[in-house]
Amino acid sequence: MTSLISNPSRKMYSFSINRRTRKLPHLVLASFACLFGVSAAYADCSPTEFRGLVPVTFPSTVTVSDNAAIGTVIMAVTVPVPVASSGVQYGTCSGGGNVYWSLIAGPAIPNRVGATSVQGVGYTASLSGGGLASPVGFDTAINASWLPGGPGAPTFSSQLYVTVSLVKTGHIVPGPLALNPHGVGVRDVVGHLYVGDRGSSFFNIGLTSNATSVATSASM
Repeated sequence: MTSLISNPSRKMYSFSINRRTRKLPHLVLASFACLFGVSAAYADCSPTEFRGLVPVTFPSTVTVSDNAAIGTVIMAVTVPVPVASSGVQYGTCSGGGNVYWSLIAGPAIPNRVGATSVQGVGYTASLSGGGLASPVGFDTAINASWLPGGPGAPTFSSQLYVTVSLVKTGHIVPGPLALNPHGVGVRDVVGHLYVGDRGSSFFNIGLTSNATSVATSASM
């Protein structure tokens, strides 16, 4: 009799404890999911719209000396970005966030050099003006709180400019110039101004296609 009475009670007791303990991990996970889900949705930015592709043009022929050192800037072109003038709000942020000037969406890679179709030639690009404290080069993540209008409404406080530079990266084999012909990046797109972490851009900078060739000269 004792065994018949005590065994069911132990089973019931054990079962009730297991039910409670099984619920605890789910409650903890649900709490963390809610906490981090709200935080991730709260702190981010998005562009106000997409303003399209802004073209940059190099001369029909760019000539570089065979003797130029690796790292030499072969040519640089600076132009205003028409869609990024004073007073233009380009982002809306909730709880802060980041703005990126980069080759592609994803983690920023400082001092990135983009590829070209010409062996021995790469490119870089930087932004200046627009209320930026200093020129911003590839790849840079900027906290929205450091920008005019931030952290809630990043806004250009003056005209924004882009500078695209061709750089010697090795022995040059002359030929027609194209950007990012394969691999990382989009063909003939210099870079993107991404607003927020979701890979949405306010504008892109592009190179006029099939307009430039790179030549070498021993006399330079």
